[in-house]
Amino acid sequence: MDVNISEIPETKTFSDYPKGTLFVLKERFPRYILDPFEIIHPDDPRYDTALTRDKIEALM
Repeated sequence: MDVNISEIPETKTFSDYPKGTLFVLKERFPRYILDPFEIIHPDDPRYDTALTRDKIEALM
């Protein structure tokens, strides 16, 4: 079983999960639309088409 560390509730600890649990960190950083500038968060439907920070830096 994989558990995303960022999704563990504050009321639980690692010891609350069964042995063999794999703890992973899957962070989804904000993305951007340039014109007009807008920060796009992972829960936004436009997230998959918005630019990453690396893509913006490559454009400069």
